[in-house]
Amino acid sequence: MWLALLVFIIILSILVITHELGHFVLAKRAGVKVEEFGLGYPPRICGYQRDNITKKLHFFWGRGKKNKKLNKQNTIYSLNWIPFGGFNRIKGMDEIETENDSTLRQAQGERKMDSFSDKSLGKRILILSGGVLTHLLLAIILLSIVFSLGAPEIIEDNLSSYAKIKDESIQIFAVFDDSPAKQAGVEIGDKIIKIDNQLVKETIDIQSYLNQTKDKKVNLQIERNQESLSIDLTPQLAQQIISTNELPAEMKDKFVLGLQLAKVGRVSYPFPLSIWQGIKATFVFLYQIIIALIQIIIRLFNHQSVGQVLTGPIGVAVLTAEVTKLGFVYLLQFTALLAINFALINILPFPALDGGQISFLIVEGIRGKPNNKKIEILVNNLGFFILIGLMLLVTYQDIIRYGGKIIRRILNN
Repeated sequence: MWLALLVFIIILSILVITHELGHFVLAKRAGVKVEEFGLGYPPRICGYQRDNITKKLHFFWGRGKKNKKLNKQNTIYSLNWIPFGGFNRIKGMDEIETENDSTLRQAQGERKMDSFSDKSLGKRILILSGGVLTHLLLAIILLSIVFSLGAPEIIEDNLSSYAKIKDESIQIFAVFDDSPAKQAGVEIGDKIIKIDNQLVKETIDIQSYLNQTKDKKVNLQIERNQESLSIDLTPQLAQQIISTNELPAEMKDKFVLGLQLAKVGRVSYPFPLSIWQGIKATFVFLYQIIIALIQIIIRLFNHQSVGQVLTGPIGVAVLTAEVTKLGFVYLLQFTALLAINFALINILPFPALDGGQISFLIVEGIRGKPNNKKIEILVNNLGFFILIGLMLLVTYQDIIRYGGKIIRRILNN
């Protein structure tokens, strides 16, 4: 339990720091002053700053108010007490400056065009998109590593000739309700090793054997969580388990166990090809998540419940615990999926999110003049409170859904 919690904190911190790093790099590239880049959240433990002339690093504890070597024009890199993620303080991103203030600063020669608000519309949109872009880049890197190490994958005939396959097995992907398999306690994810002491190498081997035994009891030797189990069950006619409309004609008189099977294995690729597979998988996952999001929105408009398809921090923590058990490769895949989800959520045109800020800039470009900064901040604050409300609602649903499981794990520890 505590290991899973630590892993969850590390994953969340990596995602937040990666997001902020994207804003940081693109702001620097655009010539915008970043006043501070922090790991964790204040209060500050310590920090350092580089001197432009001597190139030396000036280290300091706390806020560093008494350190005369600190230069307000240079970025402070800080380590903070609250160990979750990180933050940027980018000049001009949240400032309210009137036209008179701007004129006065120009007259005094203080304006160095290093503020976010000084930059072109395109550069500001690019800076705001930095977090989304780095999350997608993180997903590509993680999935490339996964494909290089070997990812669990359904083995098909169209696999690349460069692919290397290890640990092949027949895995259960679905168990039909009211089927012999369901009644015998077979679960999704189980691997079938033998049927009546005969090794199973292909999915067709099982159906071929059932065609011979028909309705006689058979024994399955399966592997579940690295444990070997023996299960006895009696096949039934397919039409007694599966709806006639969904049943292929050639299966109507066949005896089945009520399982959907696939041959899976750990598929790895050489380095250059693993990068291409990582890029391809990232955008396939992105497309699938967009489709799922559209379906959630449709359900909301149809006044249908979405509680079972949404999860919050507690749900993610529970899922992290489950994935941690499966191993390092699965954990990398899970982190990549979270990064893609975070990227998509942040680009949505909702106040307080990066997509909402970009929407304001697009409106500014259409109007041909700056928006009222006070109104923008008011709308963003309202959006922030709405997001907090949604997070609390989803967290409440997570507690109802996962609370018992969390308590049992704590007690077992």
